[in-house]
Amino acid sequence: MDDATTVGHECHVEMNTLKIPYGFNYSSPHSDVVVTPSCLRSLFALFACVRHAQACALTGPSESGKKTLSVQVSSIIGRRHFGATLTSYTHATRLLIGALYAGGTFCAKLQHNLNIQDNAPLIKTLATTLAAIEHAVLTKNSIVGVHRSPITLSPGTAMFVVFPSSVRMRDAEEIRVWTESLSHFAIVHSF
Repeated sequence: MDDATTVGHECHVEMNTLKIPYGFNYSSPHSDVVVTPSCLRSLFALFACVRHAQACALTGPSESGKKTLSVQVSSIIGRRHFGATLTSYTHATRLLIGALYAGGTFCAKLQHNLNIQDNAPLIKTLATTLAAIEHAVLTKNSIVGVHRSPITLSPGTAMFVVFPSSVRMRDAEEIRVWTESLSHFAIVHSF
């Protein structure tokens, strides 16, 4: 890594001749504020997302850059970005199938008005689905169990789960346990 620089409102990391977006730019009615990650862990999270680029769980407070990070990673790996707030597992499955067929990045956002216990069944089921996808990727088989017809995962297809800002540390620990089987994927908790 040669240099970390900020030019105007665009923060990026330079690696040789490659410039990777790294900051999160927010505009408010009162002032233009540039928010950049404050620790190396954030930088490692970005590169872990790019390196694995199959499934990530992003958590953090409101306006912390979770969606921006998923869009940046999609852009870096050259994939289309799909995002939606999930209402049910059926809804999540349909969106996931669409993203898999398109070879894009699927950003799943959990409902903010529900607490972690209400979202728990959906999170657990998504973790199981991601484990099935992980197995299919590692064994180079088609993905079954998500859809009746087998899906072949395009290299670079990704899934991000964005957790609501109301997630507490205790809840984050539960999520970590639920997603522990996804050890080959980058699971990012940014509180």
